[in-house]
Amino acid sequence: MARTCDPTEGQIVFGSFDNLKSLNLDIFRSQVAFISANPRIIRGSIIENILIGNQKATRGQLKTALEVANADFVDKIPQDALVGFKNCGYKLTLSQKHRIAMVRALICEPKLIIIEDITSKLEPSDAVQYA
Repeated sequence: MARTCDPTEGQIVFGSFDNLKSLNLDIFRSQVAFISANPRIIRGSIIENILIGNQKATRGQLKTALEVANADFVDKIPQDALVGFKNCGYKLTLSQKHRIAMVRALICEPKLIIIEDITSKLEPSDAVQYA
């Protein structure tokens, strides 16, 4: 899907395109988001981490993405908190990092989201939602 190599058998259909070779790679990649099983969190605020996905996201897009990703915990964290570092006063759980990655992907409004198997890394109560 990332077009790092082409399929040797079968075909991948994306929208009205049935041949990925004919797709403009930059356009294709701009319409696809990937959520890693081990999301990266940068040193900065929660919002800065989320906006990596779309620097021009509106408050409405951000609010919708937070709701869809069930990331209500974000409202409870001081926005100036530096995350992912023990010495900064706040440490995110892996499940919270996944939620931030989901919000980051959703604010891009992609046509396709590829999710690396994150359910194995979510807390049991969260994993049920994605089963």
